[in-house]
Amino acid sequence: MTTTRLCCTLLGLALAAAPTAARDLTGDLPAVGQFLERDKSYAPPDRAQARAALARLQMGAKDMSPAAFQLAVAHIAALARNGHTMLLPGPWAFDFNRTPLRYHLFADGLRVLHAPPEMRELLGARVLAIDGYGVDALRQAFARYFGGRAGKRDEWLGFFIESPALLQAAGLARANDRVDVQFELASGEETMRTLVAALDPPREERYDFFDFSRLVTLAPEHIVAPATTPLWLQGPRRAFAIAALPELDAHYLQLRINKSFYEQKIDAFLNQARATLKKAKTKHLVVDLRLDGGGDLNTTREFFQRLPGLLPRDGRIFVLTSGHTFSAGIASAGYLKQAAPSRVTIVGEPIGDRLEFWAEGGFIDLPASKAVLLPATERHNYQTGCQQPDCHRSIRRHPIRVGSLEPDLPAPLRYADYRAGRDPALEAVRQALRR
Repeated sequence: MTTTRLCCTLLGLALAAAPTAARDLTGDLPAVGQFLERDKSYAPPDRAQARAALARLQMGAKDMSPAAFQLAVAHIAALARNGHTMLLPGPWAFDFNRTPLRYHLFADGLRVLHAPPEMRELLGARVLAIDGYGVDALRQAFARYFGGRAGKRDEWLGFFIESPALLQAAGLARANDRVDVQFELASGEETMRTLVAALDPPREERYDFFDFSRLVTLAPEHIVAPATTPLWLQGPRRAFAIAALPELDAHYLQLRINKSFYEQKIDAFLNQARATLKKAKTKHLVVDLRLDGGGDLNTTREFFQRLPGLLPRDGRIFVLTSGHTFSAGIASAGYLKQAAPSRVTIVGEPIGDRLEFWAEGGFIDLPASKAVLLPATERHNYQTGCQQPDCHRSIRRHPIRVGSLEPDLPAPLRYADYRAGRDPALEAVRQALRR
């Protein structure tokens, strides 16, 4: 791929649409304007750029394809450079065509996480390029449409690159119904396949992408022996877990969400966890927030503030994080580290947002395209304690002041570990406790 081709893409080929697919979506423009006025996260120069982008959209919307229109709106939101300010990418899987493969970006490359039976030889293959664009170029292009931190952005990359309609609207594909994908197979052999797309909506609910990870739901396709599935990937619909790790004189505590989840009640689980830790009197604790996409920080704040008191004074606390750790999941890590800064070690991959972000907006529906925008209206700052009037009230009352939540012990997830049922973060904890 040439530099010129990428530059053209990033200059705005989302506005280029197939004439036969054009649809009048101008009815959405008042809602986009409402979103831009409601969201408080834009710095003044970024807001000026967003208003200019909206003005261009108002002039061209009548002749745009639905895919090009949604990408143009997503770009307006991404200019805020705020993880909670977005056009929701998950619903793209319902609204636009998709090729049959599902992808996930591991530390060692973009991999095929799901393949239909007739393509099983591609399961686990590394994606080298899509229609001539390498993975780094595709990641860079998606950054135009989602302004959050790289780890969170990478988690949702698949919603973008699995759709030829979206890729063509972004100037990244030659056709809107198929792409040529170059793979590296497990044998090291390289192969090219033409993947034809169809409208193939997921079986799950439209907003389940917030609460579920493909790493969990698709793990059975990769981990040959179910008994070797690591704790953090077990239970596809499980929200919480606690388990003993006797070989480490520790307990393992996992939260995937900071609120009740269907029949799983958060208060009941936290009470169970307290009782278990008091009775067990283990020395160390592993708190797994790698799949915690958020919820309500008020449900778990007191629990994490007091959690160090349930361990011996010389007991260590390891907090496992990833790009999926987001919103209230980040607050949980912050409250815990603030409560015992010298005893808490962050392990894994960087969290999915910055320590200063904006949130608490509520959805804005776009009536014509059926897309959904998420504005952000209240500030969070977990370094300063966030005492300004525009800060989220719960954070003003119960501030978080931590210098960093970046990993003290990096433990990137590679595909080979995932497939073998190895947990690199837990292995990093084991090594730390041996030292």
